[in-house]
Amino acid sequence: MGDDVLGLIILLLIIITITAIRFFPASIIYEHERGLLYKHGKFQRVLEPGKYRFLRNAYQISKIDVRPSSLSLSGQEMFSADLISVKLNLLANFQIDQPDRWTHSHISAQTVVYNELQVALREVIAGYTLDQLLADRSMIAPQILALVQPKANELGASIQTIQIKDFSLPAELKRAALQQAKVQRETAAALEQARGEQAVLRSLANAARMLERNPALMNLRVLQALDSNKSNTIVLHVHQSNNDQTIDSEFTQPEV
Repeated sequence: MGDDVLGLIILLLIIITITAIRFFPASIIYEHERGLLYKHGKFQRVLEPGKYRFLRNAYQISKIDVRPSSLSLSGQEMFSADLISVKLNLLANFQIDQPDRWTHSHISAQTVVYNELQVALREVIAGYTLDQLLADRSMIAPQILALVQPKANELGASIQTIQIKDFSLPAELKRAALQQAKVQRETAAALEQARGEQAVLRSLANAARMLERNPALMNLRVLQALDSNKSNTIVLHVHQSNNDQTIDSEFTQPEV
């Protein structure tokens, strides 16, 4: 009798287990996911990572990946404040903070964020001239972030970082910039050469004034030349102003 009861209990447990497995299937929410629980199509709550069992056909679970993701805006061409066309790429990193709002607020919340980034990028670029953009591109990303973050929060996400990449100019502006750089280099070289020539002329002028004020310096210079000359014979050309004659004299150094 006791064995029959035990067998019946075991049979009931097996039936209950099979029924539970069939009508209450297990659902696992992984660490990088959040689950949206619905009962007869109506949202109930957000499920954190773990294992859950709900009555089949009455409850449904929709899983949302909440790992950080990114949006890339490539080849965005727009005009600066001085109406010059510029092209750049933008990379925005974001993360879903409220999966229920992210799912229920819009048919494609990611598309909304993408469009907001486009509008904000054009608005910021249009507020600066090309020279300002080239001088400091780091000011662009913070302003875009400030414009887009409120909308992202409204959708249940947060923008973590925004990066401006591959800032480029039209081909004709690139050629003009290269030509300007070449002209600047040539101008700088010519200016440096002129400064060198000016320094030489200034030095010669100073020497001439010194010789004019101190004629004895010429004699010292001649003696210095005699001392440094390696040849034995030096020809001096002396002009005598009294009789307007020029006398060429030859001086031979004694051999040592």
